[in-house]
Amino acid sequence: MNAAPKYVFSRTVKKSDWNNTQMFNADVPGTVARLKRDSAKDIFLFGSADLADCLIRHGLIDEFRIALNPVILGGGTPLFKPGENRKLKLVDSRSMSTGIVILRYVPAAAQ
Repeated sequence: MNAAPKYVFSRTVKKSDWNNTQMFNADVPGTVARLKRDSAKDIFLFGSADLADCLIRHGLIDEFRIALNPVILGGGTPLFKPGENRKLKLVDSRSMSTGIVILRYVPAAAQ
């Protein structure tokens, strides 16, 4: 993980001491479109419902990998924000011995 390139979008954090990290704070859709165009490797998004929502609205997510964990928390941040409906197509599913199910979807238009 230390050797992998990392792209951080933040409104408040300006600097990271983590190896191979680039910081961004503006023009999220344009920056991500450029990163996708310039990178030969897949880019993964971890841990930001707001960033994911922005990328979904701009059609910048090619695949969703969702881990369904069989624990009911009763609250939390929704995975998808209210807004326009988007159809997804299931392309793969895997059950783990822990009960977790990994689901892979692509936007229906990207079939």
